[in-house]
Amino acid sequence: MYQEKRVSILLLLHSHLPFLRECQIKEPVEETWFFEAVIESYIPLIRIFEELAERKVTFRVVLSLSPTLLEMLDDPYLMNRLKEHLNNLDSLIKRELRRKKRTVFYEIVEFYRKRIEETDYFLRRRKITKAFQDLAKNGYLDLITTAATHAYLPLFSSYPHVVWLQIKTGLEIFRRHIKLRGGALQGFWLPECGYYEGLFPLLRKAHIDWTVLEAHGIVFGRPVPPEGIFRPVLSPEGILLFARDAETCRFVWSKDIGYPGNPWYRDFYKDVCYELSDSEWRLFRKDGIRHHTGLKYYRIGGKEKKPYIREKALNIANLHAVDFVKKLEARASQAMELTERPVIVLAFDTELFGHWWFEGPEWLKKIIELIAVNDKLRLIIPEDVLDNNSRFREVLPVSSSWGEGGFNSTWLSKENSAYVKAIYRAIEEAPASIFKSSNARPFRKPSALREFLLMQSSDFLFMLKRDENSKRYGERRLKEHLMAFYKALF
Repeated sequence: MYQEKRVSILLLLHSHLPFLRECQIKEPVEETWFFEAVIESYIPLIRIFEELAERKVTFRVVLSLSPTLLEMLDDPYLMNRLKEHLNNLDSLIKRELRRKKRTVFYEIVEFYRKRIEETDYFLRRRKITKAFQDLAKNGYLDLITTAATHAYLPLFSSYPHVVWLQIKTGLEIFRRHIKLRGGALQGFWLPECGYYEGLFPLLRKAHIDWTVLEAHGIVFGRPVPPEGIFRPVLSPEGILLFARDAETCRFVWSKDIGYPGNPWYRDFYKDVCYELSDSEWRLFRKDGIRHHTGLKYYRIGGKEKKPYIREKALNIANLHAVDFVKKLEARASQAMELTERPVIVLAFDTELFGHWWFEGPEWLKKIIELIAVNDKLRLIIPEDVLDNNSRFREVLPVSSSWGEGGFNSTWLSKENSAYVKAIYRAIEEAPASIFKSSNARPFRKPSALREFLLMQSSDFLFMLKRDENSKRYGERRLKEHLMAFYKALF
């Protein structure tokens, strides 16, 4: 008989960056995206998880690691570049300590100095992938992956052999970097939560047991599940489907009501790179190209920016954590009215915590602590919902994503349609041997396969709809991968 009275919370963090390794370009600006994510998100989260584990706080979190991110985290060239970046930051911070001496900013500059020192210490002794793997082996994390280059899979629904290549290659890369015990449920994060009818037979072929869809993908499925988003359902193929609770997640995501917009939190955009003179900046970057360093001294506020006060910001983060858990309790009460064993799914990009929302890791830590002692809530991973009495309704979902508007417009629009057509043309001109390769019969032109997969990345198509700098970068990467594909092929 089912005894658990607490409502299950499935917390999933999806970790992904596009592949940024560009050896042919000296010190590309975009590689700093990777450096900042490591310094501000991945290592701080590892430290928080390990601290919680050391204090024997009960928690289980699903962590998705994309193949492109795994390749970068274990790439000696990029990790050496990261160490060079840390050295440059250390020199910049020392200059900033002198410049900000006897000002209200000195304390936050000292905080950054200590963080860079701790990051360097961590990387000299440990690998990030190994730290995540150890947390998984000890039962705190459930590690999963996604498509090889984070391709938006509905875009390739007419090319199932391409979708299969993305799935198969993604799992192969993941298993090359992460060694886990057998027997656990195998999950798979759908890039951008993108689903189309016809996808699940391919996931089933890859022995995938579960995935997450955006809420409307399930609540408008056939038949409509009376439990709504609060109970997992089974696809006709037998894949367990969890619905992301967008209503609850908006308290973190929403630019209008989300916690990260609080005026006491750190302003992401006001970086010291815009404050330094040309001569001062060139001491950090010789070519003079401005980009974010991660040193930011102001809180969000209004037109007149005020100094960032770390202690005050963390106090606000704790209050927001308490508020969020109360909202979760209220949501749990609603869910209990629909089903006796509800599951509330919270799914976020990992990089939100620390990089975009600087206080995010501490907020997350407090959330985990509060849920651990809560008599109404518990953190779970998917295999925890299975027991002898488990029954799941069979539902055929509808096409969906977590992009703007909930469908495909973020990755298929007038801004990027020409590139989508070019990618389709490349698919149709690709030799069949790309798709039929195996360990026994590998594709003879691996560079062509690499470019073939990279051109399908969701990131570059997404960038075409953003600001001019992002658009230029997305266009350059798409052109380079298309041209390199044909060059390698012919």
